[in-house]
Amino acid sequence: KKRRMMMHFKKLQQEKKRAARVERPLAFDERAPLSAYFPGMEVTGVVISLTDFGAYVDVGTECDGLLHISQITRDFFVEHPRQVFSPGDEVTVTVRSVSPELRKMQLTMLNFDAKEIEDENDEERIPLDDLQVDD
Repeated sequence: KKRRMMMHFKKLQQEKKRAARVERPLAFDERAPLSAYFPGMEVTGVVISLTDFGAYVDVGTECDGLLHISQITRDFFVEHPRQVFSPGDEVTVTVRSVSPELRKMQLTMLNFDAKEIEDENDEERIPLDDLQVDD
């Protein structure tokens, strides 16, 4: 009797998990390659999953794009993306950066300026001539 009850409980859990899955709008063979996307491009996607550090959005590419928690809004502090989104929500995002080699795409919902990203990367780099090694 106890075993039947546990099997019934597991079956209900599986059905609940299956119902909570988000349907992807395109099949994997119909998706565009990452190289077709470029920074500044505005796309519409579906929120697939939420994590502590952001949301993964399916925009029709070979891999999901990451919408980092800091790129959601500047109006208020977002502690967790579930405050703003839930899986299955449709969102309009801008491509922040794309790396086909690493199969990564970063997305933003803020006002996007491509020069700002380039300046950010240039500031972090230190020329090798400026480094000194003491032996």
